[in-house]
Amino acid sequence: MKRDQLIEQAERRREISVSAARTLVEEMKKTYINPRSTISPGLAYAYRQLFFSSENNPGKAGEDCLLAIVHNLEASGVVVIDKSLEEAPNNAPSMPIAATSLPRFPLESSLFCILNAIFFGVMKMPRKARMWVQASVWSKSRKLPLYAYG
Repeated sequence: MKRDQLIEQAERRREISVSAARTLVEEMKKTYINPRSTISPGLAYAYRQLFFSSENNPGKAGEDCLLAIVHNLEASGVVVIDKSLEEAPNNAPSMPIAATSLPRFPLESSLFCILNAIFFGVMKMPRKARMWVQASVWSKSRKLPLYAYG
């Protein structure tokens, strides 16, 4: 199935379940030769759907949301170097993402970094929350050259 068809099917649903979102992620992965080595907007969309479906689900919702955000960022061209769910040590880097990254969707990447900051703030992990706030500010200021939008 083509990416556009997968997105179209997902858009037709009013609300997507966690299992349907996970299936969408797996099906979308199949449309890329190597989804980890390229910017994958369709995969970013699928992870965004997984985030929104996990957000309203009890249980491991926080962890699922965080992982969906991390994968969304990676599919958007951001290199996430700290995916841990623990508080950052005192000597941690200033951001959990690589400064060499160029997010394809800077505003969306910035928003998802803020969501992670909120998650870690609620979990009483101020250093980790601060790192994600820094990543949000940095992400919003980055843009790919026009020829990269293909």
